[in-house]
Amino acid sequence: LRHGNGKLTLSPSESYEGDWIENLLHGNGTYKNDKYEYQGNWRNHKQDGKGKETWKDNSNYEGEFHNGLKHGEGKYQWADGTWYEGKWNQGEFHGYGEFHSRDNEVYKGFWCEGRRHGKGELQYKNGVGLGGTFDEGGGLGWG
Repeated sequence: LRHGNGKLTLSPSESYEGDWIENLLHGNGTYKNDKYEYQGNWRNHKQDGKGKETWKDNSNYEGEFHNGLKHGEGKYQWADGTWYEGKWNQGEFHGYGEFHSRDNEVYKGFWCEGRRHGKGELQYKNGVGLGGTFDEGGGLGWG
């Protein structure tokens, strides 16, 4: 059984270097493959706690994970410059967050399961802004 700190090379493009407990990735470590790299905390072989993922196209996420998913506070930045910063729940935007598109459209407000939902403000690139209550990413209601 692997236990303690060490390195495992699975192929020329896939490796893990960090902490192990009873053959599981557990503690601090870095996993790399030909698509992305993760540096951060692990628990029972899954990303858990603070960490950073960086993909080959330079997209990245830095923040909290739970049970292998983005969960808690974090910021995701796409390669095109679009970004989201705020609350995550089981891999989706959930709670308060800000979304900034590459076209300079900005939404600041609440999200539910990856969709705008609840009070928020949407600012279009032409300067026009809307505020109110969003319903699951669709229509804007007032109230």
